[in-house]
Amino acid sequence: MAAINPISVNTQGIGSSYGFITHAKPEEKKTEAQAQPQVQQQTQLSANDVLGYMAQSAATFSPIQATKTINPANYVDSASAARIGEFMSQFEDTVAANLSAIAAEFPSMSESASMAVAAGMTDSEI
Repeated sequence: MAAINPISVNTQGIGSSYGFITHAKPEEKKTEAQAQPQVQQQTQLSANDVLGYMAQSAATFSPIQATKTINPANYVDSASAARIGEFMSQFEDTVAANLSAIAAEFPSMSESASMAVAAGMTDSEI
């Protein structure tokens, strides 16, 4: 019978068969004096001041970005634009059909839940 492991390396239990012992070095005494934590003086702020600061520092939506339009003609040719437009109209029709089926079957379902179910149905159909 041929030798499976001709160089005799234990590849199955290399972690458990060899015990690697690391000796911990004794900790050296720290010669630096531990600095005492400095207590910062805290002032009481009103809730309106805190909320005003949070509102000013929050990321805001820029209306300039909302008015920027993208011209697809810069990126795709007319045949691709027509193909994408056809696909999107089929997608919208499929979602509308799924939403109407969900509304007929479950009239008390919330709009967000019905949209999630319709998206899942559309994803499996397309």
